[in-house]
Amino acid sequence: MTPPPPLVLFDLDGTLTRRDTQPGFLLGFLARHPQRLGRCLGASRAALAFFLGRLPRGEMKERATAACLGGVGRPLLEAWGEQFAARTLQNGLRPRTLRALREHQRRGETTVLSSASLELYVRPIARLLGFDHCHATPCAWTADNALASHLGGPPLYGGEKLAALAPLWHEGEGAGRRLIVYTDHHGDIPLLEKAARAVLVHPTPALRRWARAASMEIDIWD
Repeated sequence: MTPPPPLVLFDLDGTLTRRDTQPGFLLGFLARHPQRLGRCLGASRAALAFFLGRLPRGEMKERATAACLGGVGRPLLEAWGEQFAARTLQNGLRPRTLRALREHQRRGETTVLSSASLELYVRPIARLLGFDHCHATPCAWTADNALASHLGGPPLYGGEKLAALAPLWHEGEGAGRRLIVYTDHHGDIPLLEKAARAVLVHPTPALRRWARAASMEIDIWD
């Protein structure tokens, strides 16, 4: 019996793209709406607290997003998300990782884009690149369809990525498949521990240390 084709998961920031996308998304919106620049102080404080180890990553993301975009109408933000996605595809991707994605797609394997960044632009990126599935940090909206001051769920880091993947991997079309993971960040180690193959794209030092101790098929791209 022919085994089912693999399930192939790609991280976004630093793996498919050359750098973290969320700062560009927030700053790009502010550049187009400078009347909101006065709200950036809250985002700066949150970022500083995170880098000093005083604020968890998820809470930093929530505060920064609320400070820059809180209260903005959904149609305006979704339109910017589409524009930002198109701009990212034009000049922000790693060519080698993109070629790998295209090869997996050519072979008919199921591809998943999994990112802790906001679904506002991650979902358009996934659609434009032809991914079969997309998992991203959800937004929350107020009754009048504006961005709320809190996220719509936990940021998609670490174990949250694994939890989001579980229904697809263990049921239906994903059942019994080899899992292949492309990532640059040690936050994805919970996923990598379940994978049959790992491709580390410009990995963080912590991820390199994990790779040296892991007993699995690992490629390191520098």
